[in-house]
Amino acid sequence: STKKNKTIMTVLVAVAAITSTIIYTKPLAFVDRGDDYYATNEDTTNSRDEYLPLWARLKPKDRAAEKVELLGSGLVLTKSVEHLKYEALVESPDETTLKVNTIYFPDFVARVDGQPTAISYDNDFGLMNVKLPSGNHKAIINYTRSPLAMASEIVSALTIFALLTQLFLTWRKQN
Repeated sequence: STKKNKTIMTVLVAVAAITSTIIYTKPLAFVDRGDDYYATNEDTTNSRDEYLPLWARLKPKDRAAEKVELLGSGLVLTKSVEHLKYEALVESPDETTLKVNTIYFPDFVARVDGQPTAISYDNDFGLMNVKLPSGNHKAIINYTRSPLAMASEIVSALTIFALLTQLFLTWRKQN
């Protein structure tokens, strides 16, 4: 009976706490300054160069107008820019270079017409370049998970599962 009363009181206090503070769970206003504000704001820690890899010798001063562009002759007929995936259909009378205005990191891979292609990032900003032969070509550059990243995610998931299992078994043993 005493345990039942404690349980009822606990539930009532929890319900009262939640209902009396629910109005504070939403912000009064949102301030959307856009990515440019945070990427170029010198007062934030994110623009003090700690996010740049060693091969990016210069820090970008502002964002590129286009995420995907050509360095040379030709046209980008279509392009699709998604989170860490860039696709372009390019038509060029000569060999050209597709430039992706994103800093290269080791798990980016490029395919031209379905075939693996090297990514060059030997430029002052460490941006990705992919050479394309003359003609019409479809280039896809996307970020993939390395085996090390995948193994790390599996170890993390197994650790969380083991922890939850241990908590459940401990709780069950006590009750």
